[in-house]
Amino acid sequence: MRLLFRHHRLLLGAAALYTGHASRANAQELAPGAMAVEIHVSARQLNGRQQPRFTPFRSSDNWIFIDSVRAAPHLRGRGSIFEGFEGPLALPATKLWDVVPTVHPRRFAPGARWTDSLEFHADSLGNIQTLDGIRVSRVVGDTLVAGKRLWILADSAVARYDELALRQERTLNSLVTETRTGTTTIRGRMLYDPALALAVIRDDTLTLAGTAVLRYPDGRTFTTPAHDERIRHAVLYDAVAYRERQAAIRAERERTMSGGVVVVPTDSLDRRMQRGDTVARDSVLRMWRRATSPNERERLYARLSFWGGRDAAFTRRLAEMRVADGDSAFLLDRLARSEYRDLHRGAPLDTARMRQLIGVMSDPGLLFAFGIARDPFYEDLAQALHLYPPAAMRDTASWPCTPAACRMLAEQYPSATEPRLRLVGLIARFVLDPRTWSDSLLAHATENHALLSAPVMLARGVGATWPAATNRPIPAPGADWHAWTDWMNGRDTAWARAHPGPPALVARLAVPLRFDETHATAIRLTEARTGRDIVGELGGELARATSDSARLVYEYMLNNLGAVHPTVESVAALLRSTSPEKRTLGIQQVEKLFAGPTERADPATTDSLQDVLIATALEHHGRRWRRLGTDSGARADVAPPPMREAPNEQTFLLADSLSPGLRAKWAPHVRIITRADWDKRSDREGGTLFTLTPVARVGPFVRLGVESSGRIPRAANQAPWLYYASTTYYLMQLEGEWVLVTMEGWIT
Repeated sequence: MRLLFRHHRLLLGAAALYTGHASRANAQELAPGAMAVEIHVSARQLNGRQQPRFTPFRSSDNWIFIDSVRAAPHLRGRGSIFEGFEGPLALPATKLWDVVPTVHPRRFAPGARWTDSLEFHADSLGNIQTLDGIRVSRVVGDTLVAGKRLWILADSAVARYDELALRQERTLNSLVTETRTGTTTIRGRMLYDPALALAVIRDDTLTLAGTAVLRYPDGRTFTTPAHDERIRHAVLYDAVAYRERQAAIRAERERTMSGGVVVVPTDSLDRRMQRGDTVARDSVLRMWRRATSPNERERLYARLSFWGGRDAAFTRRLAEMRVADGDSAFLLDRLARSEYRDLHRGAPLDTARMRQLIGVMSDPGLLFAFGIARDPFYEDLAQALHLYPPAAMRDTASWPCTPAACRMLAEQYPSATEPRLRLVGLIARFVLDPRTWSDSLLAHATENHALLSAPVMLARGVGATWPAATNRPIPAPGADWHAWTDWMNGRDTAWARAHPGPPALVARLAVPLRFDETHATAIRLTEARTGRDIVGELGGELARATSDSARLVYEYMLNNLGAVHPTVESVAALLRSTSPEKRTLGIQQVEKLFAGPTERADPATTDSLQDVLIATALEHHGRRWRRLGTDSGARADVAPPPMREAPNEQTFLLADSLSPGLRAKWAPHVRIITRADWDKRSDREGGTLFTLTPVARVGPFVRLGVESSGRIPRAANQAPWLYYASTTYYLMQLEGEWVLVTMEGWIT
């Protein structure tokens, strides 16, 4: 068979075939006489500690495109292409194994039997898969399909399977090897067309019993029993049937997949759960408790946890049920995710969870036996430590772990036998006491780039940590404002030459004033490490500054560090200035004026501003605010409309967000609707609902905005497409005119 690829050539000897992923299949057009095979695979690999009832099958779809078929007496496969993989190893060449069946009875008659040797081999970039054994096939009977005589064949095979997979272990900056060996049993049944020498339909099952071994570069080895299962279904299509199949796939995708990121209930049960209906939720809970299929259990659990997610007590109870049922893999996965999730909810890791984490991180073989990725345990905890270093935070409630739990982790250096746990322990020592442990951390700088690169930059006082930055350390005492500008957002010229990028993006990246949380953390950590009063130094430089540029840099940084408390008068003075640098600083500070409690603008001011905002949102030919610093003439740069996904969709205004006077004025121009009426509309009926937010006022400044709820028009056979957006405008009253100072927004 000879298998010809578009970018690769694979010699097998009997048919000209092309392979492709399901996502690319519908771009293929079959030539006259060509055929396509759709292969659907459901498979799972179980290591020794995984339980079948808790381990779902994962599905994949592939297409094989057949340009011509020629007779071949025997099938032997050798391949050398590799497209990358996640999860179970699947070299592309293996997709072609058994595509063209070996059928050679003495004559086609029920009961006829024959035997074949199986010798399949695929290798690429050090990854290897082989299958060697014996297959026995027999003719079961025949049938007529569209007037054509087809044969029903059955086969069974016992073979030796060997696999070597190279896996990238991120937290080691290295490849590890996973081998999988065992005895494979394959049972298949097909509807065979002797004129084409191809199976019209084939179904088969595969099971493997054997051993899996994880090997690390330092010689450590972990072994676990292995049990694999696979269910495969293949269908042959001619050009006409293939086109119909692709149309069906596209229709199903349209029906089930939204074009947006907002998840929408797909049936009445989900809609009831979304509304908080506990009766509907409990009925799904009972379905989940009764389910025996692992895939059904997973689907129902995801449904319950998503739509019931607003009830924290219920989601905790769900998780406790899984653990009580004995789903240890879920418990480990939940433990791995707890570091990130709990930290961002404001809950530091306590000693109980830290003890669990240390126990798991000290034994990669345990995670391997449960089929769980090892990297997240080390990298997430390391990230939490350097993003929220305790030495830079006075409030222990903001630490990534309680003081006792942090110390427990720190004790893993240097005693832990697992090198990654040992280094995470060193990071814990450093962020607890940078003055004592910085040198030790820097001494290990080249040992593990994945785990140590960010903590090492923190130890060196680097605030601009992104690849395009110069990664300068914090300037020495007495450095001028140029050095601080370079520290904030200096651009690496070598990186810039290697990544030229679009001019607009380059210009945006080149803006010198950029102060992220990493900058603030680097300053606070450096103060703890060295004893310097960097905030005080910056304040002194600001007092001595003689140029607007210098004052802008120092005040910008101090403002982001919370060391400058702007007043209404000081911000107004900056924005009235003719100096672009001062106006830039004023724009940055205006949002801080609204950080605390604010008063609502009076009704007349509110109506006047919201009237302009409605005209802006509708892109009506009315008044528009000009931007600060632009002329008030015809060429003025005016405020853009609120964010929305589709500019031509029908617009609605929420009645409850408008005063009676605005409702009366705008009713002839735009539909004004209540929330109840909006909710009654179909999710597939297009439109954007604008909800005007209250107008807050601080002196000559106001803040107002629009919250958008959008629906893209969709047919009845298409999934709904929803989005949400928010746009906020900050205005200043300047010589009796309201002008736009700045705006911000987001869209899903």
